[in-house]
Amino acid sequence: MMKLVSLLMTFWISIYISVEHDDMVYIPAGKFIMGSDFKDANEDQKPAHAVYLDAYYIDRFEVTNQQYEEFILAGGYQRKEFWTPHSAPTLPRNNIFPPPSPSI
Repeated sequence: MMKLVSLLMTFWISIYISVEHDDMVYIPAGKFIMGSDFKDANEDQKPAHAVYLDAYYIDRFEVTNQQYEEFILAGGYQRKEFWTPHSAPTLPRNNIFPPPSPSI
């Protein structure tokens, strides 16, 4: 039954996705089933439960190494205009820092 619910949610989401940007896809707010109740599932996947997410945009394609390097070289971790108070990088607070800029 859970597999069917997950499949139906995937189908529903794919119907209501609207493309707003060439490289990004809008995902509407809603609930989905996260996790699994199957006995063979990993312990960190149990139990299956409903999760609500606000609407968001997601890149259509994965970030490439080149795009990530461009972000680093542009000072992406330090530039406040790239972040909101809720999305600011937390790396320095954990005493971990982004990779150093490569020497050119």
